[in-house]
Amino acid sequence: MTTNEVNYDDWKEIRARVDSMSNAIFLIGGGALTLSVSTILKVKETKALAENIVCSIQLSWYFLLASIIFMLSLKSHLIAQSYIRSNSTASEYNPSTRGLTNKLGWSLGILGFTAFIGGMILIVYSASLLLNA
Repeated sequence: MTTNEVNYDDWKEIRARVDSMSNAIFLIGGGALTLSVSTILKVKETKALAENIVCSIQLSWYFLLASIIFMLSLKSHLIAQSYIRSNSTASEYNPSTRGLTNKLGWSLGILGFTAFIGGMILIVYSASLLLNA
């Protein structure tokens, strides 16, 4: 196998891992967002919520939405990167471009994962505040 083939195989393996992680974030984050919104709207009909609870709930929703948007952007980025790789020869695919696109991908992934973790922590925090209210 040539170096390009090995690099491409490594890239495909990383891509598969990113796909599975982003799919998990879509499933868990989207489900948590949907369940949280519907539950809070029902609770709000029956009783008034304290300002700090509302603020933390809204912030958790924005974090979860941001995680979904970042992961969608990452998947789009990987599709574009794959298209560029498949339509250019090894000599055309500039190493500096590869480094830049890899950094962009890592940035989107880290931001998406961090937003997901932050959103989940805030949902749990909001739920604990709601139980203590």
